[in-house]
Amino acid sequence: MKSSVIRESTNVKIFLTRYKDALRSILLMTRRPSATTDGSAENCESSSTICDAWHATPEPEATPAPTPAPLSEYYEQTPLTAEQLAQFDADNNDDRYVNVLLIGADRRATKGRYNADTMMIATVDTVNNRLKLTTLMRDMLVDVPGHGYRKLNSTVALGGVELLYQTIEHNFHLKLNDYVMVDLHSFVDVVDAIDGVTVEMTAEEISAANDCIAGLNKQLGVEYLWDGFIFADPGPVHLNGKQALGYARIRKLDSEFVRTGRQFKVLNMIFAKFRKFSVTKQYDLLYKLLPLVETS
Repeated sequence: MKSSVIRESTNVKIFLTRYKDALRSILLMTRRPSATTDGSAENCESSSTICDAWHATPEPEATPAPTPAPLSEYYEQTPLTAEQLAQFDADNNDDRYVNVLLIGADRRATKGRYNADTMMIATVDTVNNRLKLTTLMRDMLVDVPGHGYRKLNSTVALGGVELLYQTIEHNFHLKLNDYVMVDLHSFVDVVDAIDGVTVEMTAEEISAANDCIAGLNKQLGVEYLWDGFIFADPGPVHLNGKQALGYARIRKLDSEFVRTGRQFKVLNMIFAKFRKFSVTKQYDLLYKLLPLVETS
C-alpha cells in the first residue's frame, strides 16, 4: 500500500514537471491579469501575446439613450387644402349636424382645478339618423390658444371648458354646440341609477380595475381599500357604479386606444339600457340624473 502511494506521487511530479509550461499558459488564458498602478499587468512576463490580447479588448460602454423625434418626421404631412377647410366651415354651419362634447372630469372635489380625463364628441347626424361618437385622445399635444403646446386634457385646468372649446375648434376645425360633463362621483351615480352595466372582462382587466378602485378609495378616504372590489370570474361581469368607473379608468394594462374602447363599451351599455326603459321611466331617470351632470 505504501509503495503504491509513493509510485503515484512520483508519477504526479513527473507529469507536473513535463507539462508545467502548458499548464501555466492555460492558467494565464483563463485568468485576466490584474492591473497595477502604472497601467501594466502582473503575470505578463511569460506570455506577452496573451496579455496584449487582454489589453486589446475594450471595456463595454452603456447603450446611449435614443433621442425622441416628433411624429411629423416619421409620417408624411398632408396639410388641409383651402377647399377642405371651406367644407369644414360649411359643415359647422349646417344645423343638421349637432356636436356635443362629452367630458369625464378627473374631479374629486367641488373646488380646485382638474383635468379632462375623457373627451368624446357625440355627433347627432339628422341626415342619416345616426349618433356617432369620436374620442379625442387626452395625451395629444395641441396648440392651446394663449398657452402654447400642451396636452389636450390640461386645457380645462388652464381655462375651463371655454378654453377646451377654443382648442378643439382651433386644432380640429370643429364647432361644438354644447357640452355635458360628469365627474367621478356623478358617473358612479349615473351607473347605479340604471342598476349597473354588464361587460365582458378578462382576468387581467378584473385585477387592474380593482387596483383603480383601491386607488379611488384611498383618495376618497374610504376605510377599506377593497370596498367595491370585483370578485368574479372572467367573462360577462355585472358592475355597479364604482366598479364600472374602475373598469373605465384602467390605463396601465395595455394602451390608451384599448382604454377608450372600454369607455365606449360602458357608454354603449348605458345608452342601450336607457333605450329599453319605458318612456315614463326614461323621464324619471332624466329628472333624477340631470342635476348630477354639468351641461350647457
